[in-house]
Amino acid sequence: MSGLCAFCSFGCEGEAMDRLRTLPGASLVNFADQRVKPWRVFGWSGGMDFFTNERITVSAQLDVQNLADHQFVYNFGNPFSGTHFGYPRVWAARLKFTFH
Repeated sequence: MSGLCAFCSFGCEGEAMDRLRTLPGASLVNFADQRVKPWRVFGWSGGMDFFTNERITVSAQLDVQNLADHQFVYNFGNPFSGTHFGYPRVWAARLKFTFH
């Protein structure tokens, strides 16, 4: 088996299971195994120094998380904390000034 245990720690059957199948994110769950479907998330980060002299260095960096913008769930239908979806594609940029 793969994926995290998803739900029904108290033995959901019948109506409770049917209700879970109608919730958002149900397509990301393997109901037969009662586990969320496995997922992979890729990221990328790159940076470089643009300018350097004896007094200052100017650098830039770009980061992307969940590069493919893949939807995933890592907790589904939990009676105590609900459903947790993974983050969408996240972009971050940084400009850094280093004074010597």
